Amino acid sequence: MHGEIIKKKDLPKNISLSQHLLEQCTEIVEIDFFGVKYYIPLTIEINKVIKRGKFGHYNLIKNDNLLQDIINAVYLQIRDTVGADIHSQLSQQIEEGFSKMFSLPLAKKIDDQLTKALPPPKEE
Repeated sequence: MHGEIIKKKDLPKNISLSQHLLEQCTEIVEIDFFGVKYYIPLTIEINKVIKRGKFGHYNLIKNDNLLQDIINAVYLQIRDTVGADIHSQLSQQIEEGFSKMFSLPLAKKIDDQLTKALPPPKEE
């Protein structure tokens, strides 16, 4: 995972972020995670917590472990939520598929067995 701080004006146009958070920040953390870029607005409140300072044109994060912990926590929650949703959806699809596949043959087998065990009454 690699990250850097960019100016808000350099944020790619096709990125969807909270308009409220964008209005409260001037910079954004850009994180590259396995080739996918994620963006976290650095609001005044976040800047206070991570104690960030400037050195020339480079931005230094004095407490980069805190920022990394926040990112990891959010990532794990998203992964677990998305994973749980996918698991639930696939389980439901598999259950419905098996139900459709076996319901008619099972119903026929049950009817056949009932017919053998309880033959219809003979007409006189």
